[in-house]
Amino acid sequence: MLMRVPFSSRYFAAPVILLIYVFATGAAPSAMRAWLMLTVWAVGRGLKLPVMTTNTVMFAALLLLLWNPFCIFHSGF
Repeated sequence: MLMRVPFSSRYFAAPVILLIYVFATGAAPSAMRAWLMLTVWAVGRGLKLPVMTTNTVMFAALLLLLWNPFCIFHSGF
């Protein structure tokens, strides 16, 4: 039986669960990018804002490059 959790709060739980996976993989740039994309998308959806997936990809890449510009040389980036 499914738990009775409000639908919008499920969007806020997904990034936390994926963050555990990111730490398990050693925080590779590709995993960090996936986590950032999902976090931006989930927060937007949880707040009932229109979210474009292309913008989430670009935002995640920008944040990763601002954090560590050498991520661009990683094969998974």
